This record gives sequence, C-alpha cells and structure tokens, in this order.
Amino acid sequence: MKFAAAVSALATVASAATINIGKPVSPLDVKIEMVGNTGVKATITNNGGEDLKVFKTGSLLDKSPTEKVKVTQGKTKAAFSGVRLRVKKTGLKESSFQVIPAGETVEKVFDIAELHDLSAGGAINMVSEGALQYAKAGSTQIIGSVPYSSNLLSTTVDGLAASKVFKAFHARIKRQDVQSDCTGSEKSATESAINACADLANEAASVAESDDAKLEEYFKNTDSSTRSTVVGVFNSIASECGSTTSGAPYYCSDVYNSCEDGVIAYTLPSEGYMVNCPIFFSDLSPASSTCHDQDQQSTVLHEVTHLTSVAGTDDYGGYGYDFVQSLSAEQNLNHADTYALFAQCKFILSDAKKKISSCPIVRYGPNRYSIADPVALATIYGHGTKFIKSSWYDAWTPPGGWNLFADRDIPRHANTRRQLQSTYSMTSLVSYEPYVDQCSEIFSRRLAEMSEAGTAVDIGHWMQCYAFDVIGQITYGKRIGFLDRGDDVQGIMRAIENQLIYGTLVGIYAGLHRLAFVVFNFLAGKKGAGRQFIVKISKARIAEEQERRKGMSQSEEGKAGIIGAEPFVSKFLAKNEQDPEKFSMQHVLAGCTANMAAGSDTTSITLSAILYYLLRHPDCMQKLRSEIEEFRAAGLVSDSFGFKETQQMPYLQAVIKETLRVHPATGLPIERVVPEGGTTVCGRFFPAGTIVGINSWVAHRNTQIFGADADTFRPERWLISDEEQLAAMNRQWIPFGMGSRTCIGRHISTLEISKLVPRIVHEFDFELSAESVGASWSTQNYWPNG
Repeated sequence: MKFAAAVSALATVASAATINIGKPVSPLDVKIEMVGNTGVKATITNNGGEDLKVFKTGSLLDKSPTEKVKVTQGKTKAAFSGVRLRVKKTGLKESSFQVIPAGETVEKVFDIAELHDLSAGGAINMVSEGALQYAKAGSTQIIGSVPYSSNLLSTTVDGLAASKVFKAFHARIKRQDVQSDCTGSEKSATESAINACADLANEAASVAESDDAKLEEYFKNTDSSTRSTVVGVFNSIASECGSTTSGAPYYCSDVYNSCEDGVIAYTLPSEGYMVNCPIFFSDLSPASSTCHDQDQQSTVLHEVTHLTSVAGTDDYGGYGYDFVQSLSAEQNLNHADTYALFAQCKFILSDAKKKISSCPIVRYGPNRYSIADPVALATIYGHGTKFIKSSWYDAWTPPGGWNLFADRDIPRHANTRRQLQSTYSMTSLVSYEPYVDQCSEIFSRRLAEMSEAGTAVDIGHWMQCYAFDVIGQITYGKRIGFLDRGDDVQGIMRAIENQLIYGTLVGIYAGLHRLAFVVFNFLAGKKGAGRQFIVKISKARIAEEQERRKGMSQSEEGKAGIIGAEPFVSKFLAKNEQDPEKFSMQHVLAGCTANMAAGSDTTSITLSAILYYLLRHPDCMQKLRSEIEEFRAAGLVSDSFGFKETQQMPYLQAVIKETLRVHPATGLPIERVVPEGGTTVCGRFFPAGTIVGINSWVAHRNTQIFGADADTFRPERWLISDEEQLAAMNRQWIPFGMGSRTCIGRHISTLEISKLVPRIVHEFDFELSAESVGASWSTQNYWPNG
C-alpha cells in the first residue's frame, strides 16, 4: 500500500456481486419508484410502534455519494462510483440524525446515474437494502439498527441522458491534486496502522483456519467454502497492507469531501484509494484493548476490504458487533466490519477464561439461559429482531386471548402498538398533569395527617395508593379511591399481586395454563382471579363511559367532569367508533386493563425505592433538597413541580435514574426465543428454540459498564462529562425494556415520579422507623420486584 501525492481521474471498476438480503422482519417499509429517466424516490415508512431516531450518515438518507440502491443490468451489477465509509459510534452530532415518527413516512430523492455508469442504456433492475442505525430520543449514541429491503424496481434507461448526468456530477466533484499528502504525525500514524493491519490480517487468517467457534460467531458458518473465502480475504488484506511501495493509495486529507459528521475513513472502490478523515487521528487510539472497539488498525483493515482488488465489501448501512450479529451468513461474507471486528477481537474472544469472566451465561432451567453480555442486548431485543417472547408470557393473558404485553405475534403486536402509541406519547401525557397534581395534593394531605398522628407509615402501601389513583384518573377520568380510603379498594391490589404470582410460576410450565386458569378463576368465584378481576373492573368502567357518551352531544363529548385531558377510555372508544374493525373493543379493553394491571405496581415500587435509597444515603437526600430549594428560590419550579420544570433538575433526574438502575421494578430475565438459524452470544452458539434473556438486575450491576461500585447507590455517576461512558451506561440501562417491546407506559410512570418525589422531599422530613434502621430491605420477587 502506498501514500498518494495526487488523485487520478475517476474510472469505472466492477465491484463485488450484489447480495440478496431478502425481506427481513422490520418496522421499516421502504418503497422505491422512478422519477424521470434515472431519478429515484425512496419512501421510508415507520410501521413500528415507536418513533425511530435514525443515523443518516452512510445510509439511504445520506446526502453524500453513498450506495443507496444496488443496480443490475442483466446479470451484471452496475459499477458503483461513490464512497464506502467507516462511521464512529459515539460523540455524534444531533444534525446527523432524523426522527421518523411511528406511522409516518419520509422521502429521499436521488439520481442513480450520478454514481452508476448507465451510458449503455436499456433495461435495469434495482433494489435498496441494508439497515438504518438508530439512537434513543435525547441521545446521539447509536444503540442498534433496523433492517430493510425495498421492492425490486425494473425500468428502461435512456443511456445518453444517463451519461450526461454521470459526467456532470463527476465534473462538479472533481478534485484538485493533493500534494505532499500524509505528512508528520499523520503519516506516522497511518504507516503504523497499515503495518498493524497486515499483522491483524495474518493472525486473523490463522484463526479462521482453525477456530470453528469464532468463524461461526462472526460468519455463521464453518463449511469449507466459508473458511476458504474468509481466509482468502484476510490473506489479500495482509498482502495489500504489507506493501508500502505498491497497491492502493492512501490519503490523509478529505480529497472527496466526504469526511462528514462521524466518518472516520472512506474508500472509493472505483478509484482504488482510501482516505483517513480528521477523527481517525484525533479520536481513535492506534490499537484498542477493548473487544469490538474502533481503533486505527482495524479501521485500515475495514477500508481495505472495500477495495475491489481485495474483497469489494459492502457496509449495508451498519457497523459494530450487534449489527454483525444481525446479518445472515451470506451478508457477513460481504460486510467490511465483520472482517474488521473478527480480526480486532482475536485476542479477547480466543481467551476462554476472559470470555467467561466478562460474559457469564447461567442456565436457570431446561433450555433457559440468563446472559450478562452488554452487546447481546441489541441482538436479542433490538428493533427488527426475530426473537419472539417465550411461552412464559402465555400465562399473562386468558387462554386464546391476547394483550399488548403478552402478545407473541410480532406483526400483530406492532400493529396494536402503532394504534396506541400516540395516546402514550410524552407530548400527550403532559396534558394529564392536572390529574397527577390532584392526586399529589391528596397524597400530601394524607402524609400530613399521618405526620400529625405521629405513627409509622407503610410508605410502600401509600405509594401504591397514589399510583393506582393516578392511573385510574388518567385511564377513566376519576380516581378509584385508594387515597381517600387508604385501603385496598375492592381487593384490586391483592388481585394484581395474585396475578404476578400466577403469571410468574405458571408461565414456567405454560402448558398447564389452560387448565390452571380455569381452576383459579373457579375458586375465586364470580369476581374472577388476578388479571381477570381487573378485566371485569375495566369492562364495568368502559360500559359506564359508553353510557356517558351516549347521553352527550358531540360538542360535549369528553368534557363533562374532566379536570385535564380526555381520559384514555374516552380516546380509545372514539377510535373504536371511527373504525371498529381496525380498533376493536378488544383494543379498548386491552389498553385500559394494561394501564391498571401494569401501571401501578411498577411505579409504586420505584417511588418506594427512591425514598428508601435517599434515606439510606442522607448526603444524597441533602443534595436533592438543596437543588429543590435553589430552583424554588430562582423561581424555576412551581408549587406543583411541573413536569417540564423537573426535567431541568439534574440531581433529581440522576436520583431517579440511579434508583431505576439499582432497583428496577422487574426482576427476572426478559425471555426471548432464539429464531430459526440460531444465534451466537458470548462466543457460544444457541440453536433455534433456546430461551435466552437478560435480567435488568444483572445488567445494571455490570462492573465493566458501571464501575467497581456498581452495587452502590450513587446518583453522581450520571452527572459526568464523559460522553462515551454515559453512552455505555445508557445502552445498558433497561428498566423499561428495549426495542419494539419497550414499556409503552413508561412516560406515565416518569410523569408521576418526576412530579411527586420533589414535592414530598420539599414538604416533609422522613426517617426510617426504629425496626427498619440497620435492617436490610426485604423484597418479594414475583416479577415486578417489590
């Protein structure tokens, strides 16, 4: 490989054959259509239940000359004359992302003749396929990817017109010759990385020859053809990187104007040269000691694979280990980062002892495994995953029935969630603040009364009373009465606790559910047991709302007796009236019941835990009180502690986040079934049908992610300036789940917690009762860990 002092004119060189990705399970629906002779309009629809914040760089949405469609003429792939990138995974800019709201569509128009020489004209076919990487709202840390595959589009091209487009585009982006490129420290760093690339490739070829487990992990196959291909690519890389006097030119300045946000390096396969962008030198270490990390040596190896003379690999719009694991065996053989990560991680993954200590796997039942691997999160739970919920969830719904939480049918769940999503969005829920304020006021009065009486308070019980009345008010427009009476109204609390016990235990032996369900409900009598009792209450409240709506004029609907926004039941019934086939009464019932069954226990557990940990750590309590008083003195918060106001209180938010880390409300592995073809996690292959899961209590105490004090309550860990560390912790922070099955009601819980905690900390002094001082907090783990 040699450094370049000048750039030659563009030349068309055939690249690798296209890979047929097929039609993956994905919330994205991508359609392409012709606009004129060679223009293409891509429409990208998010059919999932969650907004997707997608990373544009290197994707179908990128403004840079990346390959957005694969074009074939007959059986030959049209040569691609654009760039292939390696993109950084952290420290990205907000402007590099685009939000595709649930149920909405975005468009991208581009001209395929700019990057493909179609001067021969005639019939062509094209398809857009790959993935869009995404981040969580409020973050620029890429945490996963969503696959897509468009329709196959066939058309006939006017070759003369296409040739004019191609020439005009390349005339616009023609570069000046670069003299004395790669000098000083940049030259030294690049030379070192190239030499290290040769060493990596040689060792990787050796590993690929002998290590079946590693070959299976990255390339999902160990047959002779796969082994021969992988070894051959690494040998070609070693040959390319092993020469500094011949081979492809390497540049250290942005000769193609493609070093946009997050781009570490890029390659022009048609030109046969590579470019290191500024962040290659400023942000990457020469060689990272962390498996699957991005460093200079593996970046060079990544880019070299793009060269047509080496492998002509693709990126498919995705980078990193999680993305590698989401690809098929055929795709991995043509994916640049698969080769880069295979080589970069050879020392770590080949060390069995280190693998076991850093990635433990615990078998807790026949064919059931709990995994403590941070990178497995996106593999198992990420958007577009084919890992369905296990049969354990069957016990959380009547035999033959369904609800959003327990639904194991991925398309049906996505459709249901999409119809409910807008009602549960934070924008919508903020309008319910008056409901929360009313319940907070009553809760505060009850605490004042008990304080005056001088008696010990079961704060867990009262937190549950608060959570139940808030969710009752939001769902039905009126409180159930827990805060008024102070006891278990109609035995609802006990019914939910019974359901937790039933679902957790019977779910393990799901085959018994049909019989056990009948027996338990027969023994409970007319009121029903567990969730069925809550279903009957929900049906009664729905019927009341239906009668109320019948007796009101259209202009009065949803207004009478309502102190805040229209309650959920009213919104659900309105949806049903508009389109009863699309939004059935089962949807109405499922939504209301889910709020009551899942929206109280988990929130009250978190509220109780927050107060417990603050009392156990008086310094944290004092810091929170100081922040509250500072904000009040500055007029930044109102007496009711508005939700938007509390979001600006950093220590409060750190306390909430840290509590959800050390005491998440759910305490069992979130089970999923390994799909057809199996999967490899922590270097171990799990065949299809295996049940795997990650327990948030385990994930949240990973010392490699959260530090040596991971078992300690320390809100300050979230108040650091190290963006990469924060990003790593946020990826592992899963109190509400992850991906398309993230808790749909999480914003309700966040609203309740953010408003109540600062209010009661401001208004009251708390202390542990005499019998609680020095004692450990006992918990009962039915699933929500109360």
